[in-house]
Amino acid sequence: MNITRKDILSLAAFVLFFQIMGGLMGLVTSHDIDGWYRTLNRSPLNPPEAAFGIVWTILYLLLSLSLWKVWSAPASRQRVLILSLFVFHMLLNWAWTPVFFTLHAVLLALIVIAVMIATAAILGWMIRPLSRAAALVFAPYAAWLCFAAHLTYYIFAHN
Repeated sequence: MNITRKDILSLAAFVLFFQIMGGLMGLVTSHDIDGWYRTLNRSPLNPPEAAFGIVWTILYLLLSLSLWKVWSAPASRQRVLILSLFVFHMLLNWAWTPVFFTLHAVLLALIVIAVMIATAAILGWMIRPLSRAAALVFAPYAAWLCFAAHLTYYIFAHN
């Protein structure tokens, strides 16, 4: 594949957008992490708080790469379906943070993450025939969602 200047600019726009959204989610939750979240009984598998920023920065980079690969694929009905589901999925992703950290609605956050896991599985299945590379970089994110669901469930069950 020949990478053009337009490709580089579009990829940079995807990466920048995802990193900005990740930063906004951090801003939205910083007060609640310092307060409410620290009072919770959390899973023994819960990573140190500093790890979350690092992990999400990497995951958003991978998501932006995956979405860019789909975006760059030739126009097709499949591509439109994937892009639409990807947008829906990311809206769920960005909704989870205020639902959990701001509203403290742990059961609702658990439901949201369950839907996220389902849509991530569908996305992974749909993306692979279009771009194996896009599916591969999407996989760590899907795995993290399962781990995040464990962390959320633990908080729901033990608080």
